[in-house]
This record gives sequence, structure tokens and C-alpha cells, in this order.
Amino acid sequence: KQGFTIDNPNAGGSCACGDSFN
Repeated sequence: KQGFTIDNPNAGGSCACGDSFN
């Protein structure tokens, strides 16, 4: 699920976990 956050710019900014995963 963390990976999907990176794909979505909206979610990426809202979810810091996505940035960390990258």
C-alpha cells in the first residue's frame, strides 16, 4: 500500500510513509 502512495501525488503529500518507502 505504501508503494501506491508514491504513484499518487495527492496521497504522497498526505502520507509521509510513501515518501519514506521511496
